[in-house]
Amino acid sequence: MRTLIVDDSTARFLLQEMIAHLGSNEVAANGEEGLRAFLRAHVEGAPYDLILLDVMMPIMDGLTALQEIRNQEEAMGINPMSRVRIIMVTASNSPETVRAAYSKNHHADGYLVKPVDKFLVMEVIRSVMSNSRDQRG
Repeated sequence: MRTLIVDDSTARFLLQEMIAHLGSNEVAANGEEGLRAFLRAHVEGAPYDLILLDVMMPIMDGLTALQEIRNQEEAMGINPMSRVRIIMVTASNSPETVRAAYSKNHHADGYLVKPVDKFLVMEVIRSVMSNSRDQRG
């Protein structure tokens, strides 16, 4: 599995360690870098399977990056069942933030609240990727 972790804090390195056994992963420090990495991966013909995306970051926040990624997928003609799976990761557990991540404009596939532990991270990833496989057939 190919994963991109987008977070402006050192949590990106902790997440990278937690999921290292799942396959290759890369990191980006803000939403703009994450969007560029997402686009570059498509140009290179090796798109990500999963993106772990922090909500609050400088330059471009995670909700904006999520919306841009989904817009780019639509522009590329990617079927919603084949799109990258995105799990939002944030310190905020506010109902408004959760609703925004799952709204029709954003389409997050999962949500994790910091601080995260390895068991919870793996459980959410397993659930999101399992649902992805079920929907794709």
